[in-house]
Amino acid sequence: MSWRRFKILLKHLPADSATARAVGHSGWTTADYLISDVWHALTGEQHPARPQAVTSRSVMTSQRKSHRAAALRRAAARRQAIASGEIT
Repeated sequence: MSWRRFKILLKHLPADSATARAVGHSGWTTADYLISDVWHALTGEQHPARPQAVTSRSVMTSQRKSHRAAALRRAAARRQAIASGEIT
């Protein structure tokens, strides 16, 4: 299989497939968004399950930044414990 064929197969996966969700798609189909728009038109509020738009994948929320900082601290502490012989 060529890389071009592979790319085409990935591009046209169903929106609710696990692979599509793993690469950043919301899992909602066009029909799901249309039904959500009808919900909004009838009730005047956003559908509770509607995914939030992501403007850029590189944008980190403050929660993600704090989780990342905590993970980096834990990793540094673990490396130090391994270096000192506390963990073998």
